[in-house]
Amino acid sequence: MSRDVGPGTIACFSDGQRIHNAIILSVSQDKRDAWTLFLTSNPKWNRKSRLATSDELALCGVPKSKETFLAPVVRPVQDASVVSATFPEDRVTSLSKEFGPDPFAPLIFTLPPDMYPPVRVVKPQMPKKLLHEYLLVEAKKKSNVAAFPDKDALKDFLGGEAVLPRSGLRKLISGYPALTEFFVRRSSVTMSLQVVWERTGRILAEHLAEQKIPRKLLAARMGVPERDILAFETGLQVPSYQEMLTIAAFLPEIPDEWSLPSSVPLLCDCVSIALIHSGWSFQKAASAVRIPYQRLHDMLVMAMRPTNDELKRLKTICPEIPPWRAYWEHLDGQVELMVELEKARKRSGR
Repeated sequence: MSRDVGPGTIACFSDGQRIHNAIILSVSQDKRDAWTLFLTSNPKWNRKSRLATSDELALCGVPKSKETFLAPVVRPVQDASVVSATFPEDRVTSLSKEFGPDPFAPLIFTLPPDMYPPVRVVKPQMPKKLLHEYLLVEAKKKSNVAAFPDKDALKDFLGGEAVLPRSGLRKLISGYPALTEFFVRRSSVTMSLQVVWERTGRILAEHLAEQKIPRKLLAARMGVPERDILAFETGLQVPSYQEMLTIAAFLPEIPDEWSLPSSVPLLCDCVSIALIHSGWSFQKAASAVRIPYQRLHDMLVMAMRPTNDELKRLKTICPEIPPWRAYWEHLDGQVELMVELEKARKRSGR
């Protein structure tokens, strides 16, 4: 858990295998999420990115070794590690105006609490299997396999390369209702998967903005915290299938393209993040779960597949563990490694 995170804080965010330098612009009222500007050499994954100036890099304690861009994202505060450098208050204000609106800015009006259902907290889960595994099991149970008109679209969807339109997803689940077991409320966990999920979440964010519907109003009508809707917009989470239907019912004009992805985070990244949060080294983890060090290294660094017994043991480190899948560049390679920048920062002594 990070200390003293607030506007102007310079921090490093880790998502298991990658380190990202960032400027904190604002923090949510509950101190759980931070609106940040990531320093990145690849501007393509974020549509609001722009080239960072030399003095902005200097204030971050990062030498100008190559083209570096600023990209706004929302990330959990617990993933941040504070460094000694800070960003001037007037510059933070200027950047907030440039990259705004601030997702944590207070509403200019209040909502009467007695008109809406009580707020409930929904904890994200990991599905037990990948979506295509659920589909194979269900298809074997049926004597008449439900037909899906666009086989190529379904293949891309199951491979995480595309998202089925909401109408297509409803058609798929009408044929195989048990697939709702996969579509629980899920967390992206890693930055790369958040980037992929944000592309769909952006449709929800833009629709709310175009219709001038406050995020807090939608949250109040659903009976969930406002941060949950923000998480759907930014790709930190995706709603469950039932939550998707509820939102679509409240927003009947939302585009059909707003739907649910079929992907889960990379298992090795989730376990690595859990190790970072617990402060465990690989040696301590290997001893605690009784997995040889080299084997644990192969699973967490080389993304090798664990056995069923090893999966059970890894749950000691990471209770909410996703089903294993291979590393896919289109899901896991969206944000480049920032280790070089972090090493440069340490060499500069800042």
